[in-house]
This record gives sequence, C-alpha cells and structure tokens, in this order.
Amino acid sequence: RRSSSRSPPTSPGASRAALLLAELIGSVPWAAYRTRAGTNGEKLDPTPPLLEQPAPPDTRMATFSSMALDLVWNGNAVALVAARNSEGWPTAILPVPAEYVQVKRLGYAEGSMDLPSGSVVYNIGGKWYPATDVVHVKGPCRPGALRGRGVLENHLAGTLRLAEEQAKQ
Repeated sequence: RRSSSRSPPTSPGASRAALLLAELIGSVPWAAYRTRAGTNGEKLDPTPPLLEQPAPPDTRMATFSSMALDLVWNGNAVALVAARNSEGWPTAILPVPAEYVQVKRLGYAEGSMDLPSGSVVYNIGGKWYPATDVVHVKGPCRPGALRGRGVLENHLAGTLRLAEEQAKQ
C-alpha cells in the first residue's frame, strides 16, 4: 500500500515544479572523466554506455528524468545493474520504482548472500540483491539512514495531506 507521503503530489504547482526539475536533470549532457596520477581529468571518448543509453531501449533523457522524478517524490532513485562490461563496470541498468524497494543492513545472525554483517542489501521483486548490484541515489536523510526523504515528503507532506482532507470534505 502506498502512503500519501510517497505518492506523487496532487498539487498542480508541486507536480509541475517536480516535472521541471526532472526534465532539467534528464536533459543534462552527461559525460565521464578519468583522472590519472599527475594529470587533469580527461574526458572519456566514446561516452560509456551507462551514460549514453542507461536503460535500453529508453533514451538517456527518459531514464534520467524518470529517476530524477522518483528522487524528488520519494527521496530515492533506484536501479538494478542489468549488464556489465568485461572489466565489471555497469553498462546498463533497469530502473525500479523506489516505493517498491526495501533496503536493510544485515544483522549479525543473518548470513545471506555470503555477505558480512553490516552489509546493505535491497529487496526488489521479492529477491534480495547486494549493494554492488544496485544503483541507489539517496536524497537528503539523517546520518546513517538507508533511505532518503523526498523534498516534498520533508517539507510539504503535512500540507498536501491537509489539502487532500479539505478536498474530501
């Protein structure tokens, strides 16, 4: 069940502001740079596939815009690593709605996935994944928190709930 604080805003102004921000982030021309000892950063050419088209067949703008919108609304943008190159670097991702992701830190008695206690793991679609298989962009949060909080959740959740209640009446 989705809580009202994690639902997309029903306020037209808040919704439009979130969409503008998401579209702005999606339209940024992303590039990768490499720094070697004693040199300034050099731009990688060609652009790595993860930045060129992160979630085929969707375009870069569609992928980054939708993830940015999730980050604004839910405070988290989450994706599974879908492919890696021969060196082990991610080349493609599968974005996942943040509201369907559970994240936890393994306790001392939990020996799942051959990970040490204290490791962060994600439950997506009923399966647990180690942090190395997940891209998680966290919004503002308290120190040590595993999930971020959306801007709307932090500042407008009460106002939006009040507006929803007033609309019902």
